This record gives sequence, C-alpha cells and structure tokens, in this order.
Amino acid sequence: MTIHYDIESSNFEYRPNRLEERQKADIAELAERFRAFLQENGLWKFITIGFNGMAFDSEQDVIESFVKYYNPETLIVLHEININYDRSPNNFKKVKEFFQKNGYQIEIIDFHSFFINPKELYK
Repeated sequence: MTIHYDIESSNFEYRPNRLEERQKADIAELAERFRAFLQENGLWKFITIGFNGMAFDSEQDVIESFVKYYNPETLIVLHEININYDRSPNNFKKVKEFFQKNGYQIEIIDFHSFFINPKELYK
C-alpha cells in the first residue's frame, strides 16, 4: 500500500501498490507450483513453503499466519532430508532446476532451509 498526497485538497489517500500486489500473486503461484512439483516427485514430506506471510506445510496443510515480515518477491523453504543438498543431492538438483526454470536462484540458509530470489538480483 502506498500513500499519495493530494495538494489541492490537502488529503492523504491510501492506494494499493500494484507492483507489490503483482509480486505477491506471482510468488503465491510459484509456491503452488512448487508444492505440486514436490507432490508429483514424492518429495512433499516434512516441508514448509513460506510466502506472503502464510505457508503451505506438508503436515499441517495451510498455515494462515506464518511470519509477520516477508519479502513479496521470495519464498522460504524449511525441510528435512528429502531435499537436503548434502544428504539428497539428486533431489536438491531437481529443486534447483525447478527454480532456475522459473527465473529464481536458491540461497541456502542452512542444512534445513533455503530461500529464493529472482535471478536478476545476481546480474
């Protein structure tokens, strides 16, 4: 949401930030596609995909309030062994390729989590 000031009427007006709304919609769509990808590949176990302040969770389904602060351009993935880059390198490679095909790059946080960013941030 952005604030616009009308000089003539001396009023503040709150307007939706269209770019942020589009980013939120895009990342929600990516989260849904990633969840479907994991399900299709038998990897949807002990995984949480956080985005837009909510999450998809393989054990709890949808978590409406996941994190208070988030970046509308990214999602965070918490996982166990199924897609761990060290213990399941072939599965991690599939996940990495999924995101690369969708224009994102993985940033590893630790053995059990990573987040993604748009590739253009790395140019």
